[in-house]
Amino acid sequence: MLASEKPHYTKVEIILEVISISAFLTFLIFTFFIWPSVPQRIPDHFGWSGMPDSWGSKGIFPTMLYVTLFIFILLSIFSRFPRAINFPIPIKEDKSKSYLQLRFSLILWTKAELVLFTSYIGIQGIRVSLGQSEGFGSYFILILLVVLFGTSAIFIYRAYKLKSVT
Repeated sequence: MLASEKPHYTKVEIILEVISISAFLTFLIFTFFIWPSVPQRIPDHFGWSGMPDSWGSKGIFPTMLYVTLFIFILLSIFSRFPRAINFPIPIKEDKSKSYLQLRFSLILWTKAELVLFTSYIGIQGIRVSLGQSEGFGSYFILILLVVLFGTSAIFIYRAYKLKSVT
């Protein structure tokens, strides 16, 4: 890929990166400081209602931090290779730079959303184990699905709209 073909960071995309980093660091710092007071039994699964329906050992919890970090790193790598993301439409060569930027933006939006959601899940899991919360709330799963699928739908729409521009 030529340097001129690389996507660039817009103000919104810089903000998305800051949000991703901030969400993960908040999760990490919160966990670090609260960990000594977390009981040995923590929720390890939440049902559709947002309430814990399974409890497990405290030792399994760091997995949530690793999952969040993995998502952050993986999508950061993907953002370096936005051509790996395909839209379900043929791309004309004269618009390939615009599509590249669109793909790049989609990856950064998805990364910010996933890191925010997994960080929230982890923090709420700790809060539930400490008795500070009862769960995620009954609309959490719905919000998660609407946000993730809505983002994809918006970007597919933008790709089709870009295709129709002459």
